[in-house]
Amino acid sequence: MEKLIEEVKFVNAVNSADIDTADVTSTYVDAKDFKQITGSAQCEALTVGKILTVQLLQATDSSGTGAKVLGTAVTYTAPTGGGRGVVQQHAYTAELDNENGFRYVAVRVGTDLGSAVVGSAQILLSEPSYKPVSNG
Repeated sequence: MEKLIEEVKFVNAVNSADIDTADVTSTYVDAKDFKQITGSAQCEALTVGKILTVQLLQATDSSGTGAKVLGTAVTYTAPTGGGRGVVQQHAYTAELDNENGFRYVAVRVGTDLGSAVVGSAQILLSEPSYKPVSNG
């Protein structure tokens, strides 16, 4: 069995930001050496019925040139009592617009809370096309 750190690249994409005033988009990371992409977002203090949204994006370079959505956004609606929200969106790198040079990905996160709420997001790149030499 491979070590998790050899199978998944974790990127801290959005670090404790106000995600309600405006959606927050992470920096773009190169996904060319991986087969799967997961965007994960979380926030505190969602009130009942409010929505946390995560959306993967794709671009042709690390500055976000030509950015466009990758797949369909995924949402989490806070239940009775509200509380912490967590949501993930998954895609395969084969879904990227590879023919037009899209290989960079980012995650966009936001809410419809109507007041400041702190959230964060990560990008997980998995199934690398190469394996590092095991170090024990």
